[in-house]
Amino acid sequence: MGVTGSGKTEIYLRLVEQVLEEGAGAIVLVPEIALTVQLQSRIYERVGSALAVVHSGLPPAKRAAEYDRIARGEARVVVGARSAILAPVRDLRLVVMDEAHETSYKQEEEPRYDARTVAWWRVEEAAGLLVEGTATPRIESLVGRATRIRLRERAGGGRLPAVSVVDMRREGAKGVLSPRARQALDEVLGRSEQAIVLINRRGFAGYLRCDVCAQVIMCPRCEVSLTYHRDARRLLCHQCGYQSGVPGVCPTCGQGSLGRGSPGTERVVDEVRRLVPRDRLFRLDSDMITSGTRVHDLLDAFAEARPGVLVGTQMVAKGHDFPLVTLVVVADADTGLFVPEFRAGERTFQLLTQVAGRAGRADRPGRVLVQTWNPEVDCIRMAVGGEVEAFYRRELEVRERLAYPPYRRLIRVVFACRDEHRAEAGARYVAERLGGHVDDDELRGPARLPSLRGRGRWQILLATRDENRGRQLIARALESLRVPYARRGVDVIVDVDPQWLA
Repeated sequence: MGVTGSGKTEIYLRLVEQVLEEGAGAIVLVPEIALTVQLQSRIYERVGSALAVVHSGLPPAKRAAEYDRIARGEARVVVGARSAILAPVRDLRLVVMDEAHETSYKQEEEPRYDARTVAWWRVEEAAGLLVEGTATPRIESLVGRATRIRLRERAGGGRLPAVSVVDMRREGAKGVLSPRARQALDEVLGRSEQAIVLINRRGFAGYLRCDVCAQVIMCPRCEVSLTYHRDARRLLCHQCGYQSGVPGVCPTCGQGSLGRGSPGTERVVDEVRRLVPRDRLFRLDSDMITSGTRVHDLLDAFAEARPGVLVGTQMVAKGHDFPLVTLVVVADADTGLFVPEFRAGERTFQLLTQVAGRAGRADRPGRVLVQTWNPEVDCIRMAVGGEVEAFYRRELEVRERLAYPPYRRLIRVVFACRDEHRAEAGARYVAERLGGHVDDDELRGPARLPSLRGRGRWQILLATRDENRGRQLIARALESLRVPYARRGVDVIVDVDPQWLA
């Protein structure tokens, strides 16, 4: 672990070179395709044709060809996202996981697996080395046998950026960006430098709400609000893909007009466009990215822009190294705060710390403005103040008191059915079967979850002290039930070490 810009990538590269000299193989993982592009070019400079790239953004034929090269031993170094950990690298001796704290290393669909766990298995089998690199480690990684190496300074003696809070309660901002943020952007553009603006929500607005009855337009299949995408003139559900046109008046009361709440990347781009020429403004989010090539082209274009502004979701927050970026604006630091997740504070702290690290990575001083309505919240206050060790100490105390990871292992069992009553009945029955075998603080639920894709959902959460025992208890509780549940249309999903609980 180390501060942003501390030279972790150079360490990865030297380890890869050493492994190749010994005739062995290596896998380097990144959490997103957008990060594969930059790392790929740097590794290629060191190893040449020994490199293969594997990720879901490749065309199927290209991906198959890369796997053939790996299996034949022509490529001994693999770079890619989560699934690259499954690549058939010969004599694997090294696995590097960059930004190891990222939740995207866990696959939430079948087959469910965590690339971190698979990486441990593979290096243990080969007596190799697993390196997890991050400036903001997962809480779970702080308890265990792993050796922790701390890099406390930026490579080349660079200085960390100056970080300050913009209290939106006192700013009187008329748009997403505060007057301070607008002024800072003007100054950067006047010096022909670059800036990054983070808003961790895509679309133009997170929801549309009636000005009269206050009803929010919801997805008819999921219990989530529909996101307004102005570019497409559509309302879109980011859970199931449902979309519809934008009604002229509220469909509930038939009277009120619809106001826009929770701004997204489209709206921020709309504001920034008034400050910067169109060809110097770039947007990076999952709505814009359809392939690894498009990511590469977009980031290359931004790197050459003088001046330039990159607006995006968490995709802009990690791994990127642009020497001319001297300003980072976090447009809304509160986006992930008040969600039903025990990791919400940790993830907010990680995101703010990571995106702040994009500023001032060369010889020009960097500046970070964090816009928030909640500056007194611990995770925001400590991220702004650079209180890394204090934050982790506090979070570990809270996790231990509440019996959450890393002091417990979580096993989540979700029951889903178009008839919600059947899902509830299934969850309650299995909970009863478990109840006599676990302590009161181990079994949590049954609890109702928001509907998803037209299916009602209920869940049970087992916070076990012993993972093997927990797995056995769940298996026995579900024994002989899966087939009759399936006949009734109830899906049963077991997820070990879930990254999301809602």
